[in-house]
Amino acid sequence: MSYLKTIKLFLALFFLLGCSNKTGVEDKIFNDGVVTNITKYKIGFTAEVVNLVPSFPPAIGSSLKFKEKLENGSLLFYSISDRGPNYPVENLKIGSKDISGLICFHPKFSPFISLVEVNPGISATVIDYKTITKDNQPINGLTNYYNAKEKMLTANTEEIKNPHFGLDTESLSLDKDGNFWIGDEYGPSLNFVDSNGSIIKSYIPGDGLPGILKHRQMNRGFEALDVTPSGKVYAILESALDINSETKKTARFIRMLELDPTSGKVRMFAYPLRDSQLIGQLKIKVSDLAAISDSQFLVAEQVVDQDKKMSHVIYKIDLKDASDIGDIKLANGKDLEYGAMLELQDIRMVKKEVLFVAETYGWEYEKLEGLAIIDNKTIAVTNDNDFGISHIKVNECKSADQCNMVDSVPSELNKNTHIWIINLTKPLIK
Repeated sequence: MSYLKTIKLFLALFFLLGCSNKTGVEDKIFNDGVVTNITKYKIGFTAEVVNLVPSFPPAIGSSLKFKEKLENGSLLFYSISDRGPNYPVENLKIGSKDISGLICFHPKFSPFISLVEVNPGISATVIDYKTITKDNQPINGLTNYYNAKEKMLTANTEEIKNPHFGLDTESLSLDKDGNFWIGDEYGPSLNFVDSNGSIIKSYIPGDGLPGILKHRQMNRGFEALDVTPSGKVYAILESALDINSETKKTARFIRMLELDPTSGKVRMFAYPLRDSQLIGQLKIKVSDLAAISDSQFLVAEQVVDQDKKMSHVIYKIDLKDASDIGDIKLANGKDLEYGAMLELQDIRMVKKEVLFVAETYGWEYEKLEGLAIIDNKTIAVTNDNDFGISHIKVNECKSADQCNMVDSVPSELNKNTHIWIINLTKPLIK
């Protein structure tokens, strides 16, 4: 290893190991009729967790689910990493090469479930983790055989073929027996995982899930997922389907899925896109889901407005009266994604109401991707720091064995993962 690489590795590990020390805590009182107070924590990590992905800060904020409150008052949460340090590129010019795909800076990374302990007013720390496995082998974050949209590349821009089983783990939930459900963006797929982290069954389009879901946009699969008290699994795609590369800019809704694991029955609902004609559908993303009851949920949604200003909105939604759109098409036989609002007027969409906007309370991170309900008046949110990567730079290398063709560039703002404990003024269920 060169002297420069040794120094870079030392500095990265010095920074990361520092994360295991006492974390910052900030408490803010609001009393604005919506939120009473928010306690904000920077999450700390043990050296063992830091070493799961060398030279990058751990990223565990892709989803968040509340586990339990301990007798000493500490709160336990499960959260999940995504597929590993990566950066998408399209038509990137490197010498004579024209590169498109996903640059994977740590191809052997194995996604994991982490256990976070929040000691109220003191600290938030990852105290344990579970490696996700299939057939007794750790999974990786590379694309699977049933999906051809994402082309995986090394930092030297060479294509990677997946020798095993991979998931882009983006959403997480628990059932009443302590087993996990994991939503993936590649298939997109829903994965039933036992309490030890072993994948028992995967549901993919055409095999347990409706085939139309294969039209999910690249990198926009099941970002949001939760299990209701009755045991049904609900998931929302991150964005609208792009059927035959024609509907991603015009569809008026995102598909929300209901899966009954006992019977295998599936229903789908239309989650409406707000102000989409003004903002553009591609600027709206759903990022997590938390069940209040069997029909009511909280949803985290990210929007970039016409002035390129980003906001993160927490909605309360109700699908009690929503239409099951699974077998419904337009009068001309096309899928509903092709329909204008007039053509969709008989479809009862999911009802939405704004609970609050995170930026109102000081949210400044790029992604709010974890959302959990602690009790009837308390919720929690986390950010996904994308392993600290903000963008990439292309190196001028004479040969691939001298240096990586692509280097990640860290983000100062997003280098850490944070969790907010939010106390609401009004109960979620009145």
